[in-house]
Amino acid sequence: MTTTLGQFQTQCESFETKVVRSPQSTVQNTPQKPKRKRVRRERIELDQLRLESHKLQRELAQLQGIHNGRDQNEIHTKTRSFANSKITDGYQLIAPRKKEIRSVWQEIARRQLQERWKAQTTNRELREQLQAEYELGRQMMVLLHRNVHAKHSTELKVLNKRRSLLLDHEKSVFKDQELQAESALLEMEKILLRPAYRNPRACFVNTFFEESGNTQAFVLESNMTLPFASQVTANAVWEVMTTDKMKYHCYEHRVVFKSDTVVSQAFGIHFITDVSDAEFRCKYTVRRFSDDGRIIIVWVALFEPIELNELQYQGVRCRQTGWVEFSDLQLETATTTLARSYSRLSVDADEDAENKELQTRSLFSLAQPIHDKVGTLYSAHLEKALIQEDWKLHGFAEPVTSSEKEAGCLR
Repeated sequence: MTTTLGQFQTQCESFETKVVRSPQSTVQNTPQKPKRKRVRRERIELDQLRLESHKLQRELAQLQGIHNGRDQNEIHTKTRSFANSKITDGYQLIAPRKKEIRSVWQEIARRQLQERWKAQTTNRELREQLQAEYELGRQMMVLLHRNVHAKHSTELKVLNKRRSLLLDHEKSVFKDQELQAESALLEMEKILLRPAYRNPRACFVNTFFEESGNTQAFVLESNMTLPFASQVTANAVWEVMTTDKMKYHCYEHRVVFKSDTVVSQAFGIHFITDVSDAEFRCKYTVRRFSDDGRIIIVWVALFEPIELNELQYQGVRCRQTGWVEFSDLQLETATTTLARSYSRLSVDADEDAENKELQTRSLFSLAQPIHDKVGTLYSAHLEKALIQEDWKLHGFAEPVTSSEKEAGCLR
């Protein structure tokens, strides 16, 4: 490269000499004005060539300095290899590496790759943790269901034993209840002479506690009129009190005896309020009498408490005797039914019963809530039964629907 640069400089000098000498030989032949322009142009070209020469000399000096500063041991000679030539020294010249210029997109891609790898790692750790927690939860659910099943089986055995209604003296109990129903007729006549029942058109339902000597009782008295015939009202009440639908509101329901005038049933009842949770074993007898244009329904019930608020009860019983009388009441415009009723609930206990007074008070505290709940239940069924019996009395086997009533009115 140095030789080439020297030749280029020699040519520039010879060209300058020619340019200077040529005008002397042609001064007389050419005009003055074109000569000056040509000389000026040639000088400009010469200056440009001189500048280019100096530039090349500077680049050569820089290259020589870089070449001399390198370690001779790091420079490997390269022999030009052709198709049929052999590499003599076993080395081949490696072209200098170009300076790598990173793009801005490479940096963005690198960051995205790092974030993606970090997210995948976190996701894998969370999946492993979730799988471990799921397996732990599944094992806990298996243990929980196993314990619940075992506990339920134990409670069911105890409950079946506790709720057993098949007692040896059951027949004698129902027979005694029938006799008590007959005796209630004699007491009814005395009770109807009380001041509360003197006004037949009075309407009331009274509940109160009554004490006579050492005995306390929960008493209900009611007097009301219904816009139906006495036969219709009595049949509806009898249907509700003796229906088999009671089994939907109790457990282990059994009809021990049933006829047109006597029905005896046995069942268990679980009564729950906001503050009480009680279970009773019940025996229930209903009798129907007809006397001098009156229809009388008498019921006698025996309630044996099993458990109240997780406390076991033994040697304590609740006895209830009640009746309802139906008779025709002639008003100015129509004949209605006068319904007068009375019931008495008492608690008796054995002499050796534990906490006798405490158990008695706790049972009396349930009297009013039970009365309200049972009364609401009977009222709902009685309303439907009254409509059915009224239609039966007027010659219809089934109650007429509202659409049939409208069709009859249109005709």
